[in-house]
Amino acid sequence: MSKEKNFKLLQGEISELQEESFNGLTLKVIRDSSTQRYNEKLEALHRALSYVHHCLPDAFSDLRLPILTVVFGEKVPCQVCWDNTPHGKEVYLFLGDKMMFQYNKSLQDELFSSGEKGPRGVCDQIYDDQKRFIENRALWCCCYRPHEQDYQSPVSAKATAIVVHELGHILHENNDKESFWQNNITASPKVISADLARQVGSYVIGNNPNEFVAEVFTGLVYGKRYSEGIIKEYKKEGGVLPVWDIRGIILNERGEKR
Repeated sequence: MSKEKNFKLLQGEISELQEESFNGLTLKVIRDSSTQRYNEKLEALHRALSYVHHCLPDAFSDLRLPILTVVFGEKVPCQVCWDNTPHGKEVYLFLGDKMMFQYNKSLQDELFSSGEKGPRGVCDQIYDDQKRFIENRALWCCCYRPHEQDYQSPVSAKATAIVVHELGHILHENNDKESFWQNNITASPKVISADLARQVGSYVIGNNPNEFVAEVFTGLVYGKRYSEGIIKEYKKEGGVLPVWDIRGIILNERGEKR
């Protein structure tokens, strides 16, 4: 969907908030009055930016992007749109109310089942992980030093992961423009092999490789470990390897713990 079509989905009074700077990236936030749980979504945006900056310290300065416009609206999809202007490339990050949904019931009937298509999408996996952690918090907190993420609700954890996923698209496009835009050509759709897709999550199955890259990126940020085949395909498609995950565990060139 294009930037123009997404803007047409905005409802109510539209307000443009003050610009803010974040580690070399200038954010301009736009919201419509119909959007729900705005403060929670804004917190998820800030957490996601912080996580990505922690895992890839030079990520935002390398973008050389004058402004990232973030648009909050009730009906808009969670999606990144690019717009080429005479003044350079503009990037719009649309974040709709569905980012605050509890979990995606359409993929599996049971919350923790993996189903025929493999585990649920990575953002839903983060929801599952957080729900499981909260249910066993007393046990886990005795085993290791808690992280800021451990105190989020499952819905907030998933919302943050959704933003990390979308930031993964932005970093992918910046790292390998040719591969990224070639994957978006609908006339010649290309998909990741079913075997690799199932290892990552059901959201990847049937989608183009850009979704595979964004899902693996999100998983790596959150400390998930993938097979050599997945990391090889990820790098081949132009994915950027984080330096370490959100808990400070250093990763090697295969996305594994050092």
